Amino acid sequence: MNFERLNRNKNTDYRKFRNCLANKNWYEADQETYQIMLKVANRVVEDYLTEEDINNFPTSDLMTINKLWVDYSQGKYGFSVQAEIYRSLGGTRNYEEKIWEIFCEQVGWCQAGRWLFYSEIFPNKVLQNTTTKGHLPVCFGGGWGIGGVLGMGGECLLSRQDLWK
Repeated sequence: MNFERLNRNKNTDYRKFRNCLANKNWYEADQETYQIMLKVANRVVEDYLTEEDINNFPTSDLMTINKLWVDYSQGKYGFSVQAEIYRSLGGTRNYEEKIWEIFCEQVGWCQAGRWLFYSEIFPNKVLQNTTTKGHLPVCFGGGWGIGGVLGMGGECLLSRQDLWK
């Protein structure tokens, strides 16, 4: 991805995020993903995204974040990777608890029906499991816990059509 282009989207600087990914510092990259999303949505002070923020999140920024995740993880991580898994399980724009639970189990956010704490995914700020496709980004923040940005009641970032391409 063109380095100069990383600085043009919504006046957001993607260099730190890109460097975290390039160095395979998955914890910092996940944290940076959330901070970038807050900045783009103008929700830094609130420290959470609403359903409206997710629905209106600019495609160009979403695709930049996704492309960097996919490229630097060799196709293992990214919103589009998660969306593919989510859809393969029957996930749609309409929230279905059972599908969401199966998805979370498959990407490693839940084990044997028990939701993992963020600190279990990143003990000592190091990724515990690097083999599970779709495991990242988790995007912890705003008190939602695991997958808070990705799925929330009636709306889901993973159901956005721009991630299906």
